Amino acid sequence: MNVDVLYSRLRRGVERFLSFRPRTKSEIEKYILRKISSLKDLELNTHEILEDLLKEYSQQITSDEDFIKWWIEERAFFKPKSKNILKYELLQKGVSRDVLDTFFEAYVSDEIAQINRFFERRGIKIDDHLNDKEYMKKLVAKLQRRGFSYSDIKNAIDQSIKRK
Repeated sequence: MNVDVLYSRLRRGVERFLSFRPRTKSEIEKYILRKISSLKDLELNTHEILEDLLKEYSQQITSDEDFIKWWIEERAFFKPKSKNILKYELLQKGVSRDVLDTFFEAYVSDEIAQINRFFERRGIKIDDHLNDKEYMKKLVAKLQRRGFSYSDIKNAIDQSIKRK
């Protein structure tokens, strides 16, 4: 395979990869390396190709701080999760731990409000299910899988009951 053909194929792949959502530098690096490693029969200077493509797409790489803000906004709206789960997901996306720690020191998350929004979006009326222990058990388990603490879940349920 010609080097120009390889570069154009990688460029198309990277452009498609970037078209779905903002990406961190780490995500793009992993993507490019995965694509290069799939071309086993060629002897390539992987580091050189990686640097060229990263330089070429540097304008489209989202900074870690901007990516954290975007990720938290998306999660808060579509799939609310606890602060700890968000940190874990962002680490998986390649955001540096230092940047994460700095951001989350200043970030105040009202997890009880997130749980209440979860109830509202799903049309869950706690009063209707208070006597259904099995339903409540499943609801609490679902929220705990999303990283919310039992005490926050209990407080949100209590607030929902008091509001009615």
